[in-house]
Amino acid sequence: MSDVTSWSARQVLAAFAARSLSPVEYLGELFAQIDRVQRQVNALGDQYRDDASAAARDAESRYAFGIPNG
Repeated sequence: MSDVTSWSARQVLAAFAARSLSPVEYLGELFAQIDRVQRQVNALGDQYRDDASAAARDAESRYAFGIPNG
């Protein structure tokens, strides 16, 4: 898989629709990117990873049923 963190929103949404990338996988890649660069850039204060993970799981379920919008 290429670096999905550099994809446009359209590319990400198309991959979700094609089921070649899940919201949970994408969020995992974003978390990994944050972990790699956060110490150097200190761009994020609070991170609500549990909430984001729950939302990604919900989105993944919706995409599985062909209903991407909540």
